[in-house]
Amino acid sequence: MIDFDNNGSSHAGNVNGARAFPLFKVLIVVLVLAVLVLCAFLFLNHSRVTAHNISARYDLRNFVAVQEQYFAYNKRYLGSAGDFIEADNPLSTLQFPLSGFNPSPGVIIEIVSGDGADFKGVPPFRAGAWHRESKRLFVYDFSSMTICEREREHNETE
Repeated sequence: MIDFDNNGSSHAGNVNGARAFPLFKVLIVVLVLAVLVLCAFLFLNHSRVTAHNISARYDLRNFVAVQEQYFAYNKRYLGSAGDFIEADNPLSTLQFPLSGFNPSPGVIIEIVSGDGADFKGVPPFRAGAWHRESKRLFVYDFSSMTICEREREHNETE
């Protein structure tokens, strides 16, 4: 049974004469909700990557502090190019047994150039830190005591 109200709108199957919710209004509501969910997802993803970058930078600063303590006692830094430390990785080649230093999960710290025995030599002694789920690389130069930040290349430090 199809009823028509005074405006000519049909109410198929509506016995009480209540107005049906038009399909295009439902589609608009669904579309608006989809856009809101997408915006929330993008914001949360950006926040997650930012948190990973903060972890990498913080771990690099802690690594530098531990290296400075090591230097104070041994008159050299620990490690040379290619040595790295990663949380819960038994293959890590850098270990600081007395300090208990361990990077955050997902963060890798690697000596990217130089040798700790000759930290002002050529190339200079540098350490880099990054998170596996981020494209940012933080590099600390022990001779100039500076941190620089840049995009990691796709073939770099995988």
